[in-house]
Amino acid sequence: MTATEKLIIAGASALAIGVAYYLKAPWIIPTSIVISAVLLVTFLEFEKSYDSTRIISLLAFITAFTIVSRQMLHGIDVSPVFFIVMLTGYVFGPVSGFVVGATTMFVSNFFVGGHGPWTPFQMTALGLTGVGAALLPHQKHARLRLLILCVYAFFSAFFYSAVTDIFWWMTFTREQTLKTYLAVSATGIIFSVARAVGSILLTIFFGPALIKVFARFKSRFLVEYVD
Repeated sequence: MTATEKLIIAGASALAIGVAYYLKAPWIIPTSIVISAVLLVTFLEFEKSYDSTRIISLLAFITAFTIVSRQMLHGIDVSPVFFIVMLTGYVFGPVSGFVVGATTMFVSNFFVGGHGPWTPFQMTALGLTGVGAALLPHQKHARLRLLILCVYAFFSAFFYSAVTDIFWWMTFTREQTLKTYLAVSATGIIFSVARAVGSILLTIFFGPALIKVFARFKSRFLVEYVD
């Protein structure tokens, strides 16, 4: 991330917080502005990350497949969406993982659930799932790698809920306290558990094979210029 992009995020954050404080506006407004600024900067960073149209086409295909899988399995929390985004970030890097996750939520909401002020929170939460996976250690030992991914799949399901719950907490509670936030989070604990278990099972049965496929296409499509 360049200095200009960091300045954009910092400036948008400071402006949003200052306006909200001056107008005594709900904190959901500056929070949404900051999240939108982060999304914009990340997409701009992705545009500069790859010179190969083939790798971009591959990521677009992965995104399309993830969108379709969410639409087909709507209403079922055991879906491959989080699993695919996690492995995308793990193989292709944080920016790619974030963009695939955020784009999946943005496009699929046209068909599932609809758009609203909650959309940026969903995009950010799923995008950060891909970013976190990119930061995991890449172990050569297959079983250890699978164990790390399974542990991450479990915690990332609860992380997604924790981020998206911020919207409902700021919008539908009178007082924004830790107690009210935990109360909001508790209402969706069953869905988080189902999502976590589903992601672990998909990682165990399909993770190793999908990682090999992703890594193979990445090595064939990614162009690196060496001086």
